Amino acid sequence: MKLPSLCFLAFFILSGLAAQTVSSNTASLSGRILDDAGHPLAAKLTAFRMTSLDGFAEAEQQCDTTADEQGRFECKRLPAGKYIVRVSTGAREFYYPAAAEIEAAEFISLREGELGWAQVQTHSPQLLDVSGTFPKQPAAAAFALKVRAGPWLLNLGIPVRYDGNAGQFKISQLESGDYELTERWSKGGLQHESKLAFTVENLPLKDLRIQDDQLVQISGHLSTHQGIGEIAQIILQRLDGTNRDVRATIRDDVFQFEPVPAGQYALALPSTYRAYVVAITSGGKTSPGPSLAVEAGQSPISIVVQLAQPAIELQGSVTEWTSPEKRATVVAQSEDSGEISVVENERKP
Repeated sequence: MKLPSLCFLAFFILSGLAAQTVSSNTASLSGRILDDAGHPLAAKLTAFRMTSLDGFAEAEQQCDTTADEQGRFECKRLPAGKYIVRVSTGAREFYYPAAAEIEAAEFISLREGELGWAQVQTHSPQLLDVSGTFPKQPAAAAFALKVRAGPWLLNLGIPVRYDGNAGQFKISQLESGDYELTERWSKGGLQHESKLAFTVENLPLKDLRIQDDQLVQISGHLSTHQGIGEIAQIILQRLDGTNRDVRATIRDDVFQFEPVPAGQYALALPSTYRAYVVAITSGGKTSPGPSLAVEAGQSPISIVVQLAQPAIELQGSVTEWTSPEKRATVVAQSEDSGEISVVENERKP
C-alpha cells in the first residue's frame, strides 16, 4: 500500500553555534512540518534511535513531540546515532521518506554536539472510488475490506455501501494499493463467503464483479458398522455454528450431501444410534475423529467413514436451556483414546 509522499530536507550545522546550544555529548533535531500547500502543520513527530542487540535491530524512542501552530518542533538532548523519524497527522502515519514500514525508512545521522534541522512536507495521496456488482443479489451481505501490507492483510474498517435490490456495492476514497474484499451472506440456512482481490492505481475502478462462492460436493460410504445395525442417515455439521446441519440419507452404505460452502465440518450420526465417527479417509489419508476440512473451489470430496461403538454408555440431560433452539449437540471426548462422540439432544416440552 502506498502511503503519502513526503519531502524531507535535512542538513546539520557543525559550527560553534551547535556547540553553544547542544551539550558536547548529545545532539538535537529541530525544524518545521508543512502541509500540502506549504502551510504550517501541528503534527506529531517521533524520533527513534536505531541500535543493535545480539545482531537484531532495535528502535529506541528518544523523542515524542508535537509541532506548534507554526509547525515548529524540537527534540533536545538526543544521544548520538542513527535516527528514523515518524510523522503522524492524526489519521495518517509514515516514516521518512514515505515508507510504509520502518525497515524501508532512511536514517538521519547525528553526532555528539551536533544540531540538526529538518523540514517535513506532507502530500495527500490521490483517493479513488471502487464499485461493482454482486450477481447473486442477496438482500443482505456483510463486507470486510483489507489492504495488503507486505505479508499481512490489515482490516481498515472502511465501510462498504451495498444496495441489495440492485446487487451493487461501492467503496469511496481508497488510496493506491492491493486490496481484498470479503463478502458473507446467508442462503437456505448456509453461510456463504467469497473473496475479491483488486489493485487501486491511478484511476477509479468500476464494474468489478463478485463471483459466487464455489460449493463443494461431499459423498462417501460407510466402511463397516458391524454390531451397530443399519444406519439410515448421517449429518454434516459446520463447527463454527454458522450453517444449519446438512443431512444425507444412506442407502447401501452410500451417501451424498448437498453442496456446501468452504469451512470446517464434523460428521455425526443421529442420537438414535449408539455409534460415532471414529475416523475419516479422504484422498488415501486417514484422519482420526469426525472433522473434515472443506476448501473453497475444491474438487468433489469422496470419503470413507469409519464408525465405532462407545466402550461405555453415557447418559445425561441438559439442565439449563436458555437458547430458543430446539436441538443441541453434545460432544464427548475420551481422555485416554481421544475418541469423539457427537449426539443430538432434542428439547422436550
